[in-house]
Amino acid sequence: MPTKYTQAEMDRLALRAFRQKVPTAYDNVSESMFTFAFTSAGIQEEELLGKLQALIDRALANGESYSAEDYDKFIRDAQAVIRNTCGEGDLPPELQKLIQPARLKLIYQTNVRQAHGLAQWRVGMDKWHLSHYPAWKFVRTPGAKQKRLVHQRNENAIRLKTDWHFWADRMNARSLGGFEVPYAPFGFNSYMVLRPVSKKDALRAGISPLRIARQSNMNMNRSRFRDLLDKDWQAGHTGMAVPQPVKIPPTKPTAPPKTPSSPAPDNLPTPRPTQPPDPAPAPEKPEPPNPLPRIRRYKERYGSLDDIVITAGMAQIIWNDKKKQPDKHGQDKKQD
Repeated sequence: MPTKYTQAEMDRLALRAFRQKVPTAYDNVSESMFTFAFTSAGIQEEELLGKLQALIDRALANGESYSAEDYDKFIRDAQAVIRNTCGEGDLPPELQKLIQPARLKLIYQTNVRQAHGLAQWRVGMDKWHLSHYPAWKFVRTPGAKQKRLVHQRNENAIRLKTDWHFWADRMNARSLGGFEVPYAPFGFNSYMVLRPVSKKDALRAGISPLRIARQSNMNMNRSRFRDLLDKDWQAGHTGMAVPQPVKIPPTKPTAPPKTPSSPAPDNLPTPRPTQPPDPAPAPEKPEPPNPLPRIRRYKERYGSLDDIVITAGMAQIIWNDKKKQPDKHGQDKKQD
């Protein structure tokens, strides 16, 4: 891995990451503490888990990793610890599965890979590495017997380091036997690892320079996986100190300074209580126009009217006025 740290420093960071785990009975492990719990399926004896963790701790401290000799040594020591802890009699079914070499090798391999994977991820998420190596490459190492289909389709894929959905939710999903974290291992016996990608190669792979710049300025203390960061370790390195957000207290409004006033004399009249001003009168509503003048003008102009209908607003005014005209017999014509 291109980094400014030596291999010895990376091994110490892996040991530091592994020592953050706590031996926990399998039934007591919750989703929130799964990453930092040292456990194994079906094992409830925390004393036994603590002894197995001590064996892996010793292997990491001595620089042991994935050789056949390292596996054989851990298996022999772990089998002896299990028998000494649980007695010489018949072992329970869970411990009979645990004592098998394949199961012990899987426990050793997974925990060592998790320690190195978390150390690699922590180093890769500091400002210097995010600026110079902004992406990961999804690479397969030899040894996988059963390849997961989603891993096969995404071999050699190059994605930003902060693409949490791709790394944690898809490549390391629980449905694949993964751990839902953005670093290796990506499930049991997956043999998939991460390789850092330079900024130049990331641009060639089609990653937008705007996304790279946005990632470099991201505050990891507010990211989804901020609990995985080792703030004490980061603060102890030059140029990698984690700035704490400055909290500015809210300002309170300051009252104007009081001017000294002379005491009031005793012979002043008592001020009358002020009365509230009268409310302003409501504006008068305009009256609707009167249609009768229009009717009169219409009568004077045209004389006789028959069934004139005038509409004013929503009301209808019907007026019928016929002039009395004598008929041929000299009688007045009655109004209809």
